[in-house]
Amino acid sequence: KRYDLEQVCRIINMNLLKGGLPLEQICHLISYINGSLTDESDDIIGDALLYEYFVKTLLLSPRRTAESYKDAAVAAISSSPYAGTEHGERIISVLTVMCIAYSSTVLQRTAKERIAELL
Repeated sequence: KRYDLEQVCRIINMNLLKGGLPLEQICHLISYINGSLTDESDDIIGDALLYEYFVKTLLLSPRRTAESYKDAAVAAISSSPYAGTEHGERIISVLTVMCIAYSSTVLQRTAKERIAELL
């Protein structure tokens, strides 16, 4: 089966988060901005654009803290039609959580590698 860009980006987004959040919470997080996961007509933002903003947020964040991620998310969407809107606030919240969860995964992996070096 072939996937379109939106489906591939949803899979990527979910895979990036699965080490830091259980699947149920990932679905809840995505539903927070896109309603029903099986109905694209109620989406605030497409999965491809969400992925783009996620990457921008990670790149714009000078520190790996919740506040830094939030500020970076604001900057990532600043030139979009979402900036300063209720939808934008939801997207910023989701991007912040996504970055925290992803960072948690990276730190956990690093800790396991360091422990393995000690053994």
